[in-house]
Amino acid sequence: MNDKDSIEQRIKKVLDSQPTSEHTRQALRRARVEALNPHDTQTPVVWKPLAFASLFLVLGGLLVFNVTREADFPTAEIEDLAVINSEDELEFFEELEFYIWIDEEQKV
Repeated sequence: MNDKDSIEQRIKKVLDSQPTSEHTRQALRRARVEALNPHDTQTPVVWKPLAFASLFLVLGGLLVFNVTREADFPTAEIEDLAVINSEDELEFFEELEFYIWIDEEQKV
């Protein structure tokens, strides 16, 4: 402890011997008061509620977008479903590509 006390005394002696202006002393007093009372000088945190509100808005928008987005069904599966549910003869569906080709040729 003697070593620590002697270092503190030497520092105090050096600092006390330095000439300081009134402006410097006032600045040091303000800094000391602020350091001793950090809670009195802090401003309330406003950004936290805003950040949470923004987060919930973004998440809500994503949920709404994903729920209302149309499902992308491949057309091959719909065609297969039509074949399965159909009571027509299987030969018609075996030559379906031919009938589609004829239909496209007639449109041109």
